[in-house]
Amino acid sequence: MIYFMKQTDKANQKRVSKADCFALRMVEELESVIVHPVTRSLFGLETLDDKAEYLNSKKLFRQRGGLWDRTGIRRIILRVEKIRAGK
Repeated sequence: MIYFMKQTDKANQKRVSKADCFALRMVEELESVIVHPVTRSLFGLETLDDKAEYLNSKKLFRQRGGLWDRTGIRRIILRVEKIRAGK
């Protein structure tokens, strides 16, 4: 039984790690458009819907191939904020 739990924990860690990497990639893509590289000022994609539309237009779909919506964008942003804060 303990062996089974260790396998499950390992699989969960791998799943969470993959989801974290995916969220980081998507947010970095959004940040590359939103934050001006020199002035560090914000421009362009202001709303969650704008960000979803941008990712969909770039054909950067969700992990399972679906289209982005405001809820998905909000969730990846919150996930990345937790990662960057050190959980």
